Amino acid sequence: MLRFAALLKQVARPGPSAAVDFIEQAEKLLADSSPETIDETRLWLSKMLQYTGDNSIFDRYVLKDGEPDTDLSREYLELAKRLRRYAYPRLLVVNPYRRKLLSS
Repeated sequence: MLRFAALLKQVARPGPSAAVDFIEQAEKLLADSSPETIDETRLWLSKMLQYTGDNSIFDRYVLKDGEPDTDLSREYLELAKRLRRYAYPRLLVVNPYRRKLLSS
């Protein structure tokens, strides 16, 4: 989360102000990794990374020396995806066709 925040500082919008929020949340998690804090972090991340349309955190690129940087942008988006996966605990999906096959 700290690396993501460092890259977010180089994004035009939401940029530096949003990066501060990510840094604070990461430091909170580093100071206290209790199940309650982990759940709070997941909830916070799910809200921060919920929207994925135009002008969202996912619709951004990293600037280096005022120019888009492909490698850093790729890393930024990969970290955003990983944080989003962390925010949403895995759900059990039951496939009725698979159950039918297993019971046959």
